[in-house]
Amino acid sequence: MPSATAALFSDANIGFLQQTLDNSNPLRQASEQRHGVNFQLLDEGVLLVESSATQGTSQPSLLLSAGIHGNETAPIELLDRLVNRLLGGELKLCCRLLLILGNPPAMRQGQRFIDTNLNRLFSLQPAPGNSIEHRRAQTLMGHVDAFFDGAQGPRLHYDLHTAIRGSQYEKFAVYPHNTRTPPWDRDQLGFLAGSGIEAVLFQDRPSPTFSWYSSNKHGANGFTLELGKVRPFGDNAPERLLAMEQNLIALIQDQQPSLAALESLQLFRIRDEVIRQGEHFELLFDDDLPNFSRFEPGCQISRDEDNAYYIQDSPGYIIFPNAKVEIGARAALIAQTTEASELFPASETS
Repeated sequence: MPSATAALFSDANIGFLQQTLDNSNPLRQASEQRHGVNFQLLDEGVLLVESSATQGTSQPSLLLSAGIHGNETAPIELLDRLVNRLLGGELKLCCRLLLILGNPPAMRQGQRFIDTNLNRLFSLQPAPGNSIEHRRAQTLMGHVDAFFDGAQGPRLHYDLHTAIRGSQYEKFAVYPHNTRTPPWDRDQLGFLAGSGIEAVLFQDRPSPTFSWYSSNKHGANGFTLELGKVRPFGDNAPERLLAMEQNLIALIQDQQPSLAALESLQLFRIRDEVIRQGEHFELLFDDDLPNFSRFEPGCQISRDEDNAYYIQDSPGYIIFPNAKVEIGARAALIAQTTEASELFPASETS
C-alpha cells in the first residue's frame, strides 16, 4: 500500500478521467483529502469518496459507474465533472460515494471492449475465461461487495451508458431483475423521469450486467441507464445530460431531486430473447434500426442455418439488437408494452 499522504490529484490539470486515460498512477492506489472529504483511489478507475460526516450513518451508499463499454464517453465525462466539483468543494458530500470507470483499456483505445463484452460478465458465479474483461469484472465485483457490505442506509447503483444505435426513446432505463419485495420502486421511477429518462424496460429474468449484480447480490436499486448515442471524447454536449447530472448532484448533497410523474414514462417488459445459435446468424433488418422499433406479429426477426425467429401473438419492440455477438449469446431483446397497474398494486398507482 502507498503512503496515505501520497497525493492523488497533485496536478490540478490532471483529474480522475485524465489520470485514468494516462494510466499515470502505476500503484493504482492513493488518497487525498480536500475540504473535509477523503478521495481514495482503490484501483484503476475506482474512486471512493467519503467524509467523516457520512461514516457510520444511515446515509445512502451511491455507486455511479460509466465506461463499462469504453467508447461510451458522455457518461464518463459526466462522472469526471462530478469529481472535479467535489475536489473544488462546490458540492457538499452527504452520502457514501463510489465512482467507477469500468474498462480503462477500452477507453484508451476508444473501443467498446478489448476481448469481450464486460457487461455480460457480472455473474454470481465466476464466468469462465481469463480475458481483460473477465479479470476486470472480478475486480469490480470485489470493490462493489466491499462498498455495499459497509452500507447502513439505502443502496443505489446507476450504471451510465450510451447506445451504439439510435432509439425511439433517446434516454431509457433498464430496471434489472431482482429479489426484492416488491421488486420495483415507484419513487425511483419518479427520479428517473425527473432525470430526463423517457422509457423504462423491466426485466423479469437474470442477466449478468453490472446493475443486475448490485441489485441481486446487495439488494440495491440498480439501473442501466442509456443516455443517448456513442460519441468520441470531447464531442458530447453536457447540456444533453443536464437533468441527469443535476439529479445526481441532488443525491450526493442529500437534496430533493427533480421528480416527474410515472405517467410520463413509456413502460415495457421483456417478453423474449433472440439467441444467436449458428455460425451464419443474421438479423433481418438494417444495422442502424433504432431501439424500440416495433414489429407486428408474423414478422421474421432472424435466421441462421437451422432456426428462425418470428414475432408471436402481439407487437414486439426490439432492443439492443446485435448480430455479431458470440454463439450462444443474446442477439436482441423483444419487449412488449406494459402499464403501471400491472407493476404496482392499485394503492400505489392512484
